[in-house]
This record gives sequence, C-alpha cells and structure tokens, in this order.
Amino acid sequence: MSFAKKFARGVVFPLAVNIGADKLIKAVSNHNILNVFYHGISRTNGLTYSPINMTGEMFEKQLIYFKKNFDVITLKAGFELKKSGIKPKRKTITVSFDDGYKNNLEVALPLLEKHQIPATFFICSVVTQSDGPDYLWTDLLNCLKYFFPGETIELDGNIFEAYHSKALGISLGDYIKSIPSMQRRDETLDILNKKYKLSEKLKEIPAEYWKLMSNEDIKKFSRSKFVEIGSHSHLHYNLGVIPPNEAKGELEKSKLLLESSIQKEINMIAYPDGSYTSEVKNISEKLGYKYQMAVDYRCAEDPADPRILGRYGVSTTTTYESAIINTNRAIGKYGYN
Repeated sequence: MSFAKKFARGVVFPLAVNIGADKLIKAVSNHNILNVFYHGISRTNGLTYSPINMTGEMFEKQLIYFKKNFDVITLKAGFELKKSGIKPKRKTITVSFDDGYKNNLEVALPLLEKHQIPATFFICSVVTQSDGPDYLWTDLLNCLKYFFPGETIELDGNIFEAYHSKALGISLGDYIKSIPSMQRRDETLDILNKKYKLSEKLKEIPAEYWKLMSNEDIKKFSRSKFVEIGSHSHLHYNLGVIPPNEAKGELEKSKLLLESSIQKEINMIAYPDGSYTSEVKNISEKLGYKYQMAVDYRCAEDPADPRILGRYGVSTTTTYESAIINTNRAIGKYGYN
C-alpha cells in the first residue's frame, strides 16, 4: 500500500468523519437514494482467502451509521419511489447481498434484526439442490490463488502468469467469466478442479468464508420479516456473455427452484457480476422479474429504464472511516432520485 493511501486511511478519512465531512458530501449530492450491497459477513477476518468477506464487527458499525444518518428502506420501495418520481425528504439507503452464503444467515441476519434494518438477499438457486455443490465457482478460484500463489496456468493456449495474461490483458477470473458458453466454462473449471484438487482443498479453509446456505437454511431465512429474497441466477454465469437461450434457462430455473423452496414469489434479479444485455432484461421481465439490479449500468437506455437500478459495492478491504466517506461519495455516482 502506498504512503498516500496509508495516510488517507489513517489520518485524512478519520478526521473527515470526525468533523462531519461525510454529511457534507452526502448533502451536496443531487441524488437521494443509494443501493449498497455486500457478499459475505463472517465472524473473523477472512480477507487472506477472499476479498468479499467483511467482519460482522465492521458490518454492524456500518449498520449503526446507516440507521443514524439515512432512512433505510427495502429495494422494492426504492424502485417504487423512482417510478413515482417522489423525492424522499431525507437521504435514503437500501441494503442487499449477493450469492447466498451461509454466513448471511448466521452473522448478517442477527445484526440486521438487532438494528431492525431490512435487506434483500439475491441467492444462487443451486443452494436448493441437495446434490449440488455447497460453494460457488468463484470460491474454487479463490482457493486456487490461496494455496498456489503466483502459479502459472495454461488454458486454451493462453498463459496466465500469477493469474494474469499479458497477451489478453485480463485476469484468469475475468477470462473464465468471459467464456461464452455454460458448458465450456464448466469444463474449464473442471480441468482446474481436477488438476489442483480444489474442492478437496477448499475444506481446509474455514467454511464461514465460502459455504453456501442449504435449502433448509433458505426456508428458515425467508421467514424473517427483515428479509426479501431474489434470484442471483442458478450457477452464477455471466448472463450477458452466454447465449440468450442459456441465460433464459438460468433465469427460469432459478425462479422456479427458489419459489418452490420458500413458497413465495421471486420477482427480483441481481445479475451475477453485473453482466446483462438489453435482451436479457427483456427475457427477465417476461419471466416475471419485475425488479432488476445492475452494478454499473451496461446499456445506454438503463438510466431511464424503470426496470433496473444500479448498486454500490461497499469495500471490504478498507477502514470504517474510508468506507463511510466513499459510501457518501457514491450517492453522487450510483444514486438516484
């Protein structure tokens, strides 16, 4: 980490929060609603394994801040405010999660209930199947990097040194995400899994960092009045990359399985890796996904499209004060009225 970044995190951002600069940043934004999202909330710090896990201690500090400085509403309420053109009098925030990690049930939910904050959980429907994996493919990749740091890997004639291809200018993870076929992606992951015994090695890492919920967990989870459940596809494919018919199959299967599990309508979708197209949006709408979530908008028409909203991913690798300042700054870029 550079000296400038250390100085900012250790001195500048704490000072800024202490003097109320965060509130000034929020106040000058023309936008009034921000959707923030997380992935894993673990009891202990698992950043050496995965960059998407935040500790429960850090998460609770942020929840306390949100409750004090924002109105916290559901995502569906955020959509309805945008559609109605109603501008909330106070800056407003929504909270959501992606993937369906078991730590969402065990760590995040008790904190949300404690502070009475609603959240939407976008879950990969593979969790409903007893014969499916209890991890996502991204966790196999994290496992590979953890146990084999700096490894050189050859895939499809491409060389990835320390998990990066100079020739292609992308990381191994981004390369796998870009594979335009569900079957080819699975075959590629299977090659890596067998060569490095990743599904076995994964068990050597604390389960709180990677284990997905089970079907029974989802049923229990859905009974909380602070929980809304949406789809995150079935197996976390990049839906804007694979053929539309394959994307439709993923969306249709996920909706069916989740609805069968929790006996509630599933009408929300958060696109894995924020990947979608205009055609995918139309497919989702026809399948009954009334509310669609991006990260960064991908299509020119998105800002005016009432079916989709963007989100801001809260950093898991920075300090509390830095996260607070950056979240307030994000209202200007990712927020809406």
